[in-house]
Amino acid sequence: MFTKMTREEKEARIKRDRPWMIFAVIAISASAVFSALSAKAETLERARFTVEVVGQGPDVILIPGLVSDRAVWADTVKSLSSSHRLHLVQVRGFNGVPTGANAEGPVLEPLVEDLNGYIRDKGLSRPVIVGHSMGGATGVMLSARHPQAVKQVVVVDSAPFMPALFNPAATAESAKAQAGPMLKAVLAMPAEQFTAQQKMGMRMQTKDPAKADMVADWSVKSDRSVMVRAMEDLTSIDLRPELKHIKAKITVLFAWDPMMQIPADAFQARWEALYAGTPNLSVKRIDNSLHFIMFDQPAAFDAALRTALEDK
Repeated sequence: MFTKMTREEKEARIKRDRPWMIFAVIAISASAVFSALSAKAETLERARFTVEVVGQGPDVILIPGLVSDRAVWADTVKSLSSSHRLHLVQVRGFNGVPTGANAEGPVLEPLVEDLNGYIRDKGLSRPVIVGHSMGGATGVMLSARHPQAVKQVVVVDSAPFMPALFNPAATAESAKAQAGPMLKAVLAMPAEQFTAQQKMGMRMQTKDPAKADMVADWSVKSDRSVMVRAMEDLTSIDLRPELKHIKAKITVLFAWDPMMQIPADAFQARWEALYAGTPNLSVKRIDNSLHFIMFDQPAAFDAALRTALEDK
């Protein structure tokens, strides 16, 4: 038997359920995009990652960040797949993907070598790498250690040594020592506490609450050991001495928002200083955005990415 609801009760229910409804729509939309993509994509298996290939045109390899799914590039796929051949990387161990060769040992450097092998084995002629966060570090390391492998790297909110972004005095040794106890605690954290922490943390990575929950869900489904070892790599590897070896153009898109409490010009100068010594460098600020620029400023991100890809 159904009870008739008053107008006030209906409005209260809509207000209560709206965040979950929005999250469901976003999750279903992302799933639908990649279900349709998978149906017509070439899927390839590598030791350190899987990749889906879709579209026609110049080759672009898209690498998501720490614990992220390739679905982070859903809007980019819609925008570019008609003009570019997109290689959508999924790092093994993230968002429920079997760990494969990432089950033990370092993550970042072996990932770079496997990616270089993929470019070679597929016969790709100097593709463009687009990488977010850890994916950006992957692209920078690849271009430094295999200078002839890529034409350009578009780095999305990733520095060659992330600890120095907010502590310019940081060294690989000091950052690793500071991060060590925290990472051990993350590894030992009960599942319920870890889930709550990830949900809270991702609210500081994007302004969109529903997408923050989506990324938190990817994190919870990730292999925690792979996640922690990848974080150790990002903490302990300083790529700044290697930047001089890069032959590819490096385009850095970084996020800035007033809540960071750092003046925009000062933050830009800090990013440029971190990439000092890169032979062919362009640094562009994306305002009013947190770490997931593609979520917070999709139009500005798409425009900046297209500009970079059109640069011959």
